[in-house]
Amino acid sequence: MEKQFLKVNILNSGKKVLAKYGQNLLHILQNAGYNIPSYCGGRGQCGKCLVEVDGKKVLSCQYKICSDIDVRVFEEKNIATFTDISFAPKYFGGELNLAVDIGTTVISIAVLEKGQSYPVELISINNPQIKYGADVISRISYAVKGGQKILEDTLISTLDDKISNIIKKYNNAKINLVAFAANTVMLHCLFRENIAPLGTFPYKPKFLNFRKESSKKLGFINNFELVALPSVNSFVGADIVSGLSILPKPQKGKYNILIDLGTNAEIVIFNDDTYLSTSSSAGPCFEGGHISCGMSATKGAIYSFSQKGGIVDCKVIASDNIEKCDAKNDVIPKGLCGTGLIDVIAFLYDSGTIDKTGALKNGQTSYTLMHGIHLTQQDIRTYQLAKAAIRAGIQILLEEMLTTEQNIETVFLSGGISSKISIESAIKSTLIPASFYNKTQSIPNSSILGLLNYLKTSKYLDSKEKIYYLDLASHPRFQQYFIKNINFA
Repeated sequence: MEKQFLKVNILNSGKKVLAKYGQNLLHILQNAGYNIPSYCGGRGQCGKCLVEVDGKKVLSCQYKICSDIDVRVFEEKNIATFTDISFAPKYFGGELNLAVDIGTTVISIAVLEKGQSYPVELISINNPQIKYGADVISRISYAVKGGQKILEDTLISTLDDKISNIIKKYNNAKINLVAFAANTVMLHCLFRENIAPLGTFPYKPKFLNFRKESSKKLGFINNFELVALPSVNSFVGADIVSGLSILPKPQKGKYNILIDLGTNAEIVIFNDDTYLSTSSSAGPCFEGGHISCGMSATKGAIYSFSQKGGIVDCKVIASDNIEKCDAKNDVIPKGLCGTGLIDVIAFLYDSGTIDKTGALKNGQTSYTLMHGIHLTQQDIRTYQLAKAAIRAGIQILLEEMLTTEQNIETVFLSGGISSKISIESAIKSTLIPASFYNKTQSIPNSSILGLLNYLKTSKYLDSKEKIYYLDLASHPRFQQYFIKNINFA
C-alpha cells in the first residue's frame, strides 16, 4: 500500500515537507519558499532547476516524488544592482513616493522623499515570478495552465513585503504614491488582468493607457495610491515609455536609438518629433537563459572576459551588488551572465576560434573557458539568433525612417546588463553596427529615471499620440535581414 504522504527532507535547512505520491518536485520546493528558477517554464529544457536527490543531480521540474527523499537545492541570490542614479544625502523625515520598475528578471525600487529631487535609496530584488518561467512567454504559458492567480499573488505579496520593509526602515513613514512601469505582461499581472490574450494573435491587451488604482483593491496590505505609466502596445511597454521620457532629443536632421537588451528586445528610433518602435524576440540569453553555463547577474557570474597571450582575465561578481564586484579575488566563477557572454563571443570570433558562420573550428562541440565553465556550439547559435533579431530590427527601423546609420547621433543601451557591457565586445560580436562605436552609451536605469521624473513633475510621455509601432514579424524584409545578420561577417 502506498503511503498517503511522502517526506521531502531539504538538507540545506533541515526543513521537511510532505508531498503526495507523483507530485512534481519543483512545485513542492517552490511552494516551500525556495527560489529555484525554471526559465523554460518547467519543460526540462533550460537546466536551471537542477537539484540533488539522494546524492544524484536531477532536473526538479521533471522529477516525480515516489518515495521519501533527501534534497539539496542550489538557490540563486538576489540579482546584482546596476546603478547610474544620483542620491540624496539623507532622509529628512517626510512622506515617501516610490518608483517601481517591474522587470521580467529584476524589480527595481527607488525611494524618493516627497519634495526632494533625488532618491535616498535604490533597491533591486529578483522578480519572484522567475521560478515559473524566465521570460514572458513562459509565464503566459504558466498562466494558461491555471497559474494566473499564482503569478499575481506572488508578485503583489513580494512588492507588499518590500514596501513594508521600506516603511519600517524609514521610521514608519507614510507612502504617498507608488508609480509603476513594466512590460505589458507584468503590468497586467499587477492589475490582476488576464495575460493569456497577450500570448496569442491578435495579442490584445486589456489596457494600455495611464492607469490609477487603490493598492487595497489589488490585494496589497499597505495602503497607497498606485499609478502605472502608459504602454505602446502588447510588445512595447511602460518601461520603454518611461525611459524615453528622459532621453535627450537629437539635433535637427539627426536620430537617436534606444535598444533595451532583454528577452523581447525593444528598439526605438526617434528624432525631434517622431518615435518609431518595434520589438524583436531575442530570447533570454542576455539574462542567462538558454545558455548551458548561463546565469543571471548574481554572485559568481562572470561579467567581463578577455584573453591575451593565453592569459585569461575574467571579472566575477563578488557580491549581490555589482558595484562591489571587484572587492574580492577569491570568488569561484559559476557561469556567464549577459555581458560575459557578449565578451566571450567577441573573443571567440576575434581570435578565430569560431568562423564567420559561428562554427567552432576543428569540429569542436564546445569551448572551455575554465574548469567547469564552457560555451557550446548551441550556445553560440542561441546568441547568433538573438543578435540577428536585434540587427534586423535596427536595419528595418532605419529604412522606415528614411535614414541611415551615419545619421544616428546617439545610441542608448538600456536594460539590466547595459551598465557593464563592453561596447567594443558588442561591436566585435556584431550585436550592434560598427558605426555605432563612438555613439553608444549605457543607461541601465532609464525606466526608473523616467518614473522619478514623473514623481517630481507629474509629466510623462503620451505614448498613444507620439510613439508608433512597427510589427517586425509581418514586415516583408524581416526574414531577409534576419538571415543576413546571423553570421558574424
